Amino acid sequence: PESPRGICGATADVMVTRNFLRAVASGSGCYIHVVENTALNLKNTALERGTLKGLGALERLCKLFGVTGKDNHEKALNVANAVLNDLYKPEYVKMELVEKMAYPPRFKIWKELGILPGGAKSEVFKGVVKCSTNLNSDPVNMLIDCLRLGISTGIYGLTLTNLLNDVLLGEPELRMAPVGLRVIDPDYINIMITGHQHTMFVHLQERLTAPDVVAKAKAAGAKGFKLVGCTCVGQDLQLRGAHYTAIFDGHAGNNYTSEAILATGAIDAVLSEFNCTLPGIETVCDELKIKQICIDDVAKKANAELKPFVFSERAKLSEEIIDAVIRSYTERRPAVKLNLMPDHGYENTLTGVSEVSLKKFLGGTWKPLIDLIASGDIQGVAGVVGCSSLVAGGHDVLTVALVRELIARDIIVLTAGCSSGGIENCGLMTPEAADLAGPKLKAVCKKLG
Repeated sequence: PESPRGICGATADVMVTRNFLRAVASGSGCYIHVVENTALNLKNTALERGTLKGLGALERLCKLFGVTGKDNHEKALNVANAVLNDLYKPEYVKMELVEKMAYPPRFKIWKELGILPGGAKSEVFKGVVKCSTNLNSDPVNMLIDCLRLGISTGIYGLTLTNLLNDVLLGEPELRMAPVGLRVIDPDYINIMITGHQHTMFVHLQERLTAPDVVAKAKAAGAKGFKLVGCTCVGQDLQLRGAHYTAIFDGHAGNNYTSEAILATGAIDAVLSEFNCTLPGIETVCDELKIKQICIDDVAKKANAELKPFVFSERAKLSEEIIDAVIRSYTERRPAVKLNLMPDHGYENTLTGVSEVSLKKFLGGTWKPLIDLIASGDIQGVAGVVGCSSLVAGGHDVLTVALVRELIARDIIVLTAGCSSGGIENCGLMTPEAADLAGPKLKAVCKKLG
């Protein structure tokens, strides 16, 4: 225990850095998996000349990437291929879209430091290799890999996933929407979705509001179908919810809220396609007879039925899921007690915030925001993003406390990811939250309405 090195000779720095690189590579692999599937679904939609709901987003990406096409479908195909071509490059060939996407001064620094990433999938592979037994033992060298993975993950796994989603699913629009357990309507057959890959259930989403499918639900005793948002894919639906008012009930909560959502008894099926699909939901689903269906085996739960998503067979998959969920509804509802919480959450939560929608709200220019910061009426803008944590006081406790403190100091908060779920369920994204802000920020909020 007192030795400065492990039995193989590794120092504490080497051990910690190996574990860190392993975690970073694994996390990067997750996000690259999502953007790859999203780009493939956009590509296949373009090849089939399917519906593209965000043509403005498509035009912006074409301009950014420097690609053209004779029509919108060819443009979408070329955009998708540009992303996929970068993802599939070898590690020693730099990705081309990094320079087009990055803030120019920052890109210049990355280039000078030699940390521009090669092909995103290859970078993950290289990272996994480096942190294996008795391989790399240079902490600085491994940390440089972490930086490369961070760049590829941020630009491709996060930013481009969202921008490609905008093309396929429609762009965010500022609006007020309900959040929390109150969104669950027991009169409907409710499907809770978990994951990050909204493009995987676009066809199912459209089918659930079709007259023949609604008729099936009514024959089973329900008014129809509803999707209940949970985890980040619920945030995706909430963000673009203006396009899906007929099927989407609202965002009920983030990852650690999923067990409480199921405990209401009004969820008839869980459809999982990525994280955070907690292992803890398995026993709850078994106890409450909730059907579990997984459409991407990376999120396979022990008791879930695996029905892999294949784009060319998505119509067949949708019908199988619909029939399975109806069976679950008819079998479980008479036998399960409902424990609804209609007062949980808020009816008037601000959502639909994106760079485009926010700039439009400000009159098409950032100048009003810049002027408010320059005058001192707003002290700045802070991002509070990421996953939930059960440490530091419990679920979302630290996140909510941090946001309260920031707005009390006249700092505007932008939030995304599971942190949004806790912040919105505690009322910090309602107009009334302005009363908790510092005097200058409060005055700005009241003035802007």
